[in-house]
Amino acid sequence: MERRMNEKIITCLDCIIHHIQSSKEYQNCLLLKTKMDHNLEVMSLIQDIKKLQKLYVQSHYQDEEVHRELDEKLKRLNSIPLYISYNQNLEVVNSMIDVFKDEMNDYFYQQFNVLK
Repeated sequence: MERRMNEKIITCLDCIIHHIQSSKEYQNCLLLKTKMDHNLEVMSLIQDIKKLQKLYVQSHYQDEEVHRELDEKLKRLNSIPLYISYNQNLEVVNSMIDVFKDEMNDYFYQQFNVLK
């Protein structure tokens, strides 16, 4: 019985995952991610930003020069249309996931708090 219930739960979750993965925004994210992976400017900026973030954290957020350089690189990255489009689509996908999580949390809250 428990196994059948687990299979039903997995089947339902798979349907939700399929719904998200088949969305236009998710498909756009995949396509744009591939394009970004082949874009030298974007990849270089991302690598530089990661290094600078690490340095900035290691400086306990005190190195103003690293902070300034990090801000400049982030501004450049956030001005690239390919990156902007990717982030816009990713935001929609993450929103869909958040809605699902919120709905699940609400459902469980209602089911387990009826005794109050």
